[in-house]
Amino acid sequence: MSKVVRRSWIEELSLVAGENDGYIRTEDMTHRNVSASWLSLLASKGRLEKIGHGLYRVPGWPISRLTPYKEAALWANRRAVIAGEAALDLWQLSDANPRKIDLIVDLKYKPRKTGGERYRLFQRSLAENEVTDFDGLRVLTPYAAIEDATKKGVATKLIVRAIEVAQAQELVTKRQAARLLVGLDGRESA
Repeated sequence: MSKVVRRSWIEELSLVAGENDGYIRTEDMTHRNVSASWLSLLASKGRLEKIGHGLYRVPGWPISRLTPYKEAALWANRRAVIAGEAALDLWQLSDANPRKIDLIVDLKYKPRKTGGERYRLFQRSLAENEVTDFDGLRVLTPYAAIEDATKKGVATKLIVRAIEVAQAQELVTKRQAARLLVGLDGRESA
């Protein structure tokens, strides 16, 4: 007969934080038998930072380039796709420095409001070939990201640079790059 070894709440919390760049969702912890009230108590004692409804972060956890994007994905219950300038930044296609992270969510999904001040939400359906995985994050493909940023009015010089870099890194084909450049016809150069 094998003995079942139960982990302590701190071990469970550490495992979840390790998988999520220091973030913890209440939902993930309740599946591990750590209650929402316990997370609130830890936040009130300064052991966790409350980021938004049901989302916490371990203070002092190392911050990486992906941290704000991981937070955005978790805030939207992993149901959002990173888009716009944020997607260009993720792919390192331009010097875009988005003030807010653009998230595309399905038409049926209505994310919670608390904690979402740093995001711009767009509801629309996406084709499978428009979305890919980037280090565990759902993000628009490079082609779709450039197309999306163009439609949202991102500066032409940033778009042209993104196309050049994407083509140089073979993230888009020559034909796709040409199609994206044609999409810029008639835009003011900025």
